[in-house]
Amino acid sequence: MKKVSSNKAYHVRLLFIFITVELLFAICIARAFQLQVLEGANLKTLAEKQHHGIITLSPDRGIIFDRNGNQLAVSTMTSSLYAHPTKISSKKKISRLIARILRPRHQSFYHFSRYIYKKLHRKSPFVWIVRHQDPQKIQKIMKMKIKGIGTIPEPKRFYPRVWLAAQCLGFCNIDGVGLDGIELKYDKYLRGKPVRLIVKRDARGNPIITKKQEAFASSITHNIFLTLDETIQHITEEELARAVVLHRAKSGMAVVMNPMTGEILAMANYPFFNPNRRPTDVASLSRRRNRAVTDFFEPGSMIKPFLAAAAIESGRYKGVERINCENGHFRVGHHTIHDVHPHKLLKLAEVIKYSSNIGAAKIGLSLGKETVYKIFRKFGFGQKTGIDLPGESPGVMQPLKSLPPIALATISFGQGIAVTALQLVTAISAIANGGDLMRPYIVEKIVGNKGVPILIHRPTRIRKVLTPQTAHLITSFMVGVTSDGGTGTRAAIEGFTVAGKTGTSQKPLMEGGKGYDPTKFIGSFIGFVPADDPRLAILVVIDEPKGIPYGGVVAAPAFRGIAFRSLQYLNVMPHIEKTPLVASLHPFPSSRKATPMKHKTNPLKNIKQPSAPEVIALPDFSGMSMRRVIRWGARHGVNLTLKGNGQAFRQSPKPGTPVPPGGRCSVWFTFPS
Repeated sequence: MKKVSSNKAYHVRLLFIFITVELLFAICIARAFQLQVLEGANLKTLAEKQHHGIITLSPDRGIIFDRNGNQLAVSTMTSSLYAHPTKISSKKKISRLIARILRPRHQSFYHFSRYIYKKLHRKSPFVWIVRHQDPQKIQKIMKMKIKGIGTIPEPKRFYPRVWLAAQCLGFCNIDGVGLDGIELKYDKYLRGKPVRLIVKRDARGNPIITKKQEAFASSITHNIFLTLDETIQHITEEELARAVVLHRAKSGMAVVMNPMTGEILAMANYPFFNPNRRPTDVASLSRRRNRAVTDFFEPGSMIKPFLAAAAIESGRYKGVERINCENGHFRVGHHTIHDVHPHKLLKLAEVIKYSSNIGAAKIGLSLGKETVYKIFRKFGFGQKTGIDLPGESPGVMQPLKSLPPIALATISFGQGIAVTALQLVTAISAIANGGDLMRPYIVEKIVGNKGVPILIHRPTRIRKVLTPQTAHLITSFMVGVTSDGGTGTRAAIEGFTVAGKTGTSQKPLMEGGKGYDPTKFIGSFIGFVPADDPRLAILVVIDEPKGIPYGGVVAAPAFRGIAFRSLQYLNVMPHIEKTPLVASLHPFPSSRKATPMKHKTNPLKNIKQPSAPEVIALPDFSGMSMRRVIRWGARHGVNLTLKGNGQAFRQSPKPGTPVPPGGRCSVWFTFPS
């Protein structure tokens, strides 16, 4: 009996153990099913977040060239410093060591070291300490062999000409993304594929960095060639800055266009800004705006040539009629229009030459608002030009239905209508080229990695605005502006016929109701040269000059400087003998091409103009910056061929060689080793 009961107890215990094991095994299978099947995806994601992360570095970008192949924007390799906070023990000491070497000039040592100290206290396997730094400074830190500190090479956008055409080029953020200008408009072409770094942990939980092989494959970027000419851009910026500083103005704009094609040769905004530096205040941010494209203003008397074109095209005026300018006072309803200098009877050409507001108002009222509105719209006012730059403004034109007589009268002399600098120079180019409104453009072509163009911009005619005969007649009127007795004599250039128009307008009150500020003006000048064979259409706008505000005083000399120096650079020869200004003009077809005037000798040396010395000896450019060399060449009228970047180390001809105005010199540059 005892044996039977002991066997029974044995089998019961064995069965209990078996059931327990099976139950535990079933629980393990169920748990494994839950972890691997039901929650597998979520757990995998959590594990990846704990064990590694992805860090994206700045992508490489294509090069931006001017029309002659000079580099305006490039990518250079810099060093970025990172840290593994968990591997750094003496964080306070390390923060101070790094701050002593990398502290920016505008920041105190205390604040910068605290900034680094806070980063080193983050609970992260990887943190950036500083990015895009001088490799030599980073090497000083790496020589200390600090545990947990490392460096990664990164490309950084660099503008070798500093502020040259900065508002047109735009700028990039720290991650290499275009934020304005050409950099923004063509970001998809310029930006390559970003480089990704994988941050992982080893078996002990220490962070390490590995690189994805495919991330470092050659990225596809494109290079962009602009219509800008580096030399003309520099000339324009220099003359504009001189005018703004001389007249203690708030700011200035200038645009230079090829009137035959619509190519932008220069577009300048002053004050300048350095796109290589990140802005630290609101004023710096405002300087980055390309005001020649984004801002609109009342053009003042610069609108009168377009009004005269409407008068001729309408058939109501032949140019010989005399307009009674009421001896300086003319009432329209309850308002009185004044002229600066009183006149009685003036021809249409004299209304333009002497810039009579009363004469313009009478012409506008006689034509009617439909005719005036139509011609202004044909010239492109009140609508975007379509230039390949971001942020373009259409300007302001009042609705036709709500245009009372006084508004029509004031619009006729440029008050009550707002335009952009780009619109004005595009419209004046239509007069210069014989009547074709051309679409302005600033990008000539986009080239792929193999040098094959993938996009080419060609001159595009938007519409026919004037007949060649009308354009010729308006040109003769504008030539009178720069001749004796005109308002723009300071824009005249000896040996050239200059067609131009001055503009002076009051600025509307910014605060408190309607009206204009009696203390704030805009002085401007627009024109083209040579008038009988236009090569350049130029606009200069000076905002809020102090003292005499008239465009013929503050803007015309800058126009003259830009025009003369640019024509000299382009080897456009002046007339040897003076000819009657209007008689020298001839009707021309709208399809003709501008060609330089040919002469056997160079008569420029006999003309007394600014920045045109006789013969000068070349200095030793060794060690000079490219900007300094360009300034010297522009100041002395020497055409420079610049190669490379950095500091000058070689030149041809040698230092001391005499060169005449318009002579050439090649200078090679390199970065110090």
